[in-house]
Amino acid sequence: MVIKSLKMLGIIFGTILILFLVFVTLFVNFSPEFGGKPSAQQKEVFMQTGHYEKGVFVNQIQTSIDMSFKKMLGVLGDFIKGNPNGSPKFEIPVQHIDSLELVHSIPKTELVWFGHSAFLLQIDGKNILIDPMFGDTPAPHPFLGKGRYSSSLPISIEKLPQIDA
Repeated sequence: MVIKSLKMLGIIFGTILILFLVFVTLFVNFSPEFGGKPSAQQKEVFMQTGHYEKGVFVNQIQTSIDMSFKKMLGVLGDFIKGNPNGSPKFEIPVQHIDSLELVHSIPKTELVWFGHSAFLLQIDGKNILIDPMFGDTPAPHPFLGKGRYSSSLPISIEKLPQIDA
């Protein structure tokens, strides 16, 4: 009787695990937030950068993204149980920017932080938007993250200057 119950429990657990893996695979492959395959034209542009080799981008400096199993378990634990130091205890104040300042300013180098990892870099008269995560949840999908630490952005998206890159 016990063996039969354990076998049934194993089948249920295995089925749930397989369904979860299928769901994650489908989610990552079909969610537009995770990108897609570059076109032949895009690949041609990529090859011109000098940082694209054998179908992948190569960092200019040696960069290690290797994490030990122990570190991964710690990160997973913090993700599941929550990290008390993982978010500020107060709302991050936002300094609002007049859109005309960005458009009509003399050519200088400025960096505007939108929170998370989103920046507007103005350099040599060009506007470069870096990692534009402007949604209420700064993550590839709302299910994959928490809300912003601030209630607003420094400038509304509609009032951004013409973006060059």
